[in-house]
Amino acid sequence: MHFAAAAFMLALGQTNVFPTAEDKREIEELLRFQRQYGDGIWPGFARANIPILLYDEQFEYLIGHPSPPESWTRIEVGFLPGKDLHRRPPHKPSAFTVRVGDVWCASFATFDYMTKRLQSGRELHIAATIHEMFHAFQAQTAPDRFKSAMAVYAFESKYPESDSTLLEDWKREGSLLADALATAMSDETRSAVANFLAFRSERRKRAKLDKDLIAYETQLEWLEGMGKYAEVRIIELASLDTKTPPLYDLSAATRRRMSDSFQLRSGLAIAKGDIRYYQTGLAQARLLDRLLPKWKEVGLHKLWLEELLVSMR
Repeated sequence: MHFAAAAFMLALGQTNVFPTAEDKREIEELLRFQRQYGDGIWPGFARANIPILLYDEQFEYLIGHPSPPESWTRIEVGFLPGKDLHRRPPHKPSAFTVRVGDVWCASFATFDYMTKRLQSGRELHIAATIHEMFHAFQAQTAPDRFKSAMAVYAFESKYPESDSTLLEDWKREGSLLADALATAMSDETRSAVANFLAFRSERRKRAKLDKDLIAYETQLEWLEGMGKYAEVRIIELASLDTKTPPLYDLSAATRRRMSDSFQLRSGLAIAKGDIRYYQTGLAQARLLDRLLPKWKEVGLHKLWLEELLVSMR
């Protein structure tokens, strides 16, 4: 998830001192969500050791890093069990995954900092941080694929974003994906997926997309679509847990997920940069959950999401 770097955020004013008692409670809940529901997102994610970097306009705060570089100052030993808290002045932080020393970390704004820009609840802050944690997981467990997906951003300036025919085709393609998600029976879903894939192939031919721009689409669907998938699934899994009620009301996050179909049907033609691939990647992952139960055995290391759907034909 790529937001503007800290220069924009610095103009937003002073935040409350981090961490407040509620910040700590939220981070504890975030880590509980990862432990308890993480393997429902991806095998091994529940046990992945992913330090968390939260930032505001004053500092970057690093939680749970085993050996931070010297630029970091430890400010609390045992902030959480086995996890010290360090900080340093901001070094152009952004929402994604960042490498601190040799360790991939999840990077996101503190809750107070985020809500200066976007009104939201802590449940959505947890979901967004899980999104960035999954990017760190991708980088840790599939480093070559992660590197490849990051490299396709070099093709972004070549993408014909102003082509009106392509944008209309994106609108149609999003509707076909939404139609596939709306099917109830497996045979109907497979047929709808075939329609989506056939249209996608024709769209690319009409737009004369070369192999680099096709890689730009498919690899960003893997990168950002999978982050979005983690963000959505963590809320779903926590909402379904009747034994351990969540600390925060998840209804707002659940309602936001209801807009995903709307975004597919109407948002792809107006989305800029990598934004549309959050939704198209998420939709393909959802379809793979239904049609190819063992897709996660190869979904990080061997095949892109689209290739997995094609393999079922």
